[in-house]
Amino acid sequence: MASPDTPLHVGLDIGGTKFLAAAVDGRGRAGPTIREPTPQSLAEGLNLLKEMVGQVCAGRTAARSTGGPAWSARCTSRSGEVFR
Repeated sequence: MASPDTPLHVGLDIGGTKFLAAAVDGRGRAGPTIREPTPQSLAEGLNLLKEMVGQVCAGRTAARSTGGPAWSARCTSRSGEVFR
């Protein structure tokens, strides 16, 4: 991955059986991919997505983007919070 100042693009795959999260830097280099089973409740799912985005960002800033009808997310460099 590029320097910590280069924003990441985070991808989320929210499915009925699994969640996937991954990040790619501005130069197209991929970071880790995280896979987790889909939680049963909405609250658990939102919390899991927040954790997964924080993990793939690893304390770095992520650019806000979307690749489909789903909402987009970004994390802050300090808190790992997910914003709509």
